[in-house]
Amino acid sequence: MKRLFAGFFVAILLAASASVAGATTIDTSSSPVINAYSFGEYYGWSTIGQTFNLNPGDDTTLDSVTFYVNDYSDPNTGWSGFDNIDFAFHLYAWDGGSITGASLFTSGQLSTAVADVSGYETFTVNTGGVSLSTGTDYVFFVSTLNYYDGWWSFGKIGLISDSSYAGGTLVITDSTNLVGTWPVPNSYDMPFVMQLSPSPSQVPEPSTLLLLGGGLAGLGIVRRFRKG
Repeated sequence: MKRLFAGFFVAILLAASASVAGATTIDTSSSPVINAYSFGEYYGWSTIGQTFNLNPGDDTTLDSVTFYVNDYSDPNTGWSGFDNIDFAFHLYAWDGGSITGASLFTSGQLSTAVADVSGYETFTVNTGGVSLSTGTDYVFFVSTLNYYDGWWSFGKIGLISDSSYAGGTLVITDSTNLVGTWPVPNSYDMPFVMQLSPSPSQVPEPSTLLLLGGGLAGLGIVRRFRKG
């Protein structure tokens, strides 16, 4: 009988814990950079992004995206004195070839460091919690459109193998606007880290938390029975 009670309370505890389980992370940043695409305040280098989607069971509130930009100003290579790159981060739904609908999120101005910095700089954009859906394609991208200040600035974004992430691919546009079909280079993804948390509908209800508490209390009772 004691074993029956123990099994019952363990089952309750596992079910409740599954409901409370936390955030989703999509991380391709550990994949080796095998190539790079030019990026900067210069026509033809203006916009680079990554498509993605969420699987059933993933959390659906996008909290932040981390990505990496190199502006070529590197004291270790002799390339220095270039203007820093000014750009913005954008998030849209994706229809398979172009952005669709209104912007889901647009950052303020981001800039690479004015002082020469060696290698890639890390940028983390906090979105404030954008609600997404599973089964829908999205794209995040960085763009220098509207940020040209009269000085050309040159840089790059590292590329990784498209086998690193099965949920999307690298996309670019060399247009002077974001409308229309974007070219999709084959065989590449961007290195990035995406943090997602449960949507309000995924947050456990009070009854679930009570269930979890009941399971913990039940295990305590079982332990007392065993001691007795």
